[in-house]
Amino acid sequence: MYSHGCGQFGQLGHGNTDNKSVPTVVEKIQAYRVSQVAVGDHNVFALTSTVLCQFCNMVVDGSVFGWGANQSCQVGAGQSSLYISEPIILRAFNDIRLYKISCGSQHAMAIVDDGGIYAWGKLASNRIQEEPQEVQNFKDNAWDIVSGYDSTFIFCE
Repeated sequence: MYSHGCGQFGQLGHGNTDNKSVPTVVEKIQAYRVSQVAVGDHNVFALTSTVLCQFCNMVVDGSVFGWGANQSCQVGAGQSSLYISEPIILRAFNDIRLYKISCGSQHAMAIVDDGGIYAWGKLASNRIQEEPQEVQNFKDNAWDIVSGYDSTFIFCE
């Protein structure tokens, strides 16, 4: 995977906040097969692929990497720092397989392989969720998710 552009909050994933004028390899995840990328204002997530998702019948791994701006915990790694300049694995998903991830300006949401939803960052009523947490009482099987600046749309069966 390559990135270039503004790196002010570490969102390019190169371990610094430098801008890049040409596409540059994101070395920390070079050994992984990235199957999906979600890009917020200043944060990024990459989902890698290797196994079959039971619900969606697609190949997914569950390894989720996040980096970039983190002032509202939108990277999903708690309040470790205001920005994370290189990809880190989100440990909250170690035993959970993700199907799709989406992010807005200061929040992120993901669909897991059983159709459930996880959310983190700045959520409704400006509540900060430091790490990914399952959305309780969500009973519909989600199959797609799309986020805007401060909103998310979930498509269900």
